[in-house]
Amino acid sequence: MDCLNNSLQLTIKKLGVEKKINEKRVLLFWNKLRSGDLKHHTQADSFKNGILFVNVSSPVWAQQLFFLKRKFLKELNKELGKNIVKDIRFQCGPITEEEVKAVKSKKLDNIVLESNEISKIKEAVDLVKEERLRNVFEKILIKNKKFQKSRKEKGWKTCSYCSSLYDPQESRCPYCQLEKEVSQLLLGSPYLTYEQCCEHFPDLLPEQYEKIKAKLIVALDEKIKSITFNQMFFADEEKIKRYLHLIQSYVILKTEVKVFAINKKVIYDILGEERAEHYYKMLAKLQEGG
Repeated sequence: MDCLNNSLQLTIKKLGVEKKINEKRVLLFWNKLRSGDLKHHTQADSFKNGILFVNVSSPVWAQQLFFLKRKFLKELNKELGKNIVKDIRFQCGPITEEEVKAVKSKKLDNIVLESNEISKIKEAVDLVKEERLRNVFEKILIKNKKFQKSRKEKGWKTCSYCSSLYDPQESRCPYCQLEKEVSQLLLGSPYLTYEQCCEHFPDLLPEQYEKIKAKLIVALDEKIKSITFNQMFFADEEKIKRYLHLIQSYVILKTEVKVFAINKKVIYDILGEERAEHYYKMLAKLQEGG
């Protein structure tokens, strides 16, 4: 069973629909919860950055549901099997029928999938044993594939680095540009949390933050390993400062400790004895004025 789940997760990530799957699951499970009056006065609107936005029929309902938020969060995440939903925002908005929402996807009806594209979707869908989830999964994959084809027909470009599609009016892939800018921010301020990064990049998703951070840690680790003691021993003061900052950024990103909490134990635990000794020799050299 674990092998099957891992295979399914890898397939979902490879197809690039993990975000859409999670969003659909959250919306479906909210609708499962909204029995009785909730069915007539609430409707899940969207799910973004770990926040479920729910339309309610009046401010009175919004206020009443606010006090039940913790209960809903617990039930949702229990159904989902992991802590996906971080918060629920109740907002006054339209309560529509599902048929009305379906009109938005009619434009994709004219997009025809090739037999090999359908076969790949079927292979992915067959990994899901539960019929209801399998049907939902298949619809999402088909819609996503048609959406991609529709964008390609409209001239959308494929990023050579991450393979994402992006608007032809953009000079470069927005996601790769975001990754670059967030990496630069974290390199300069490695102690920033996801919430603090969102102050600079409001559209940054939690999974993007974690992915960018993980890639940055790997890149810094490789960079540090490539620097030898002999190279740094004859380096000027500025290069030594950059090297020490590189080490400190790596340690903070790896451990999430604050700058003032970095001590010898932390340095030795993260860097290992050889690199830790190298770090302290360079620190002493800098303090002695070269």
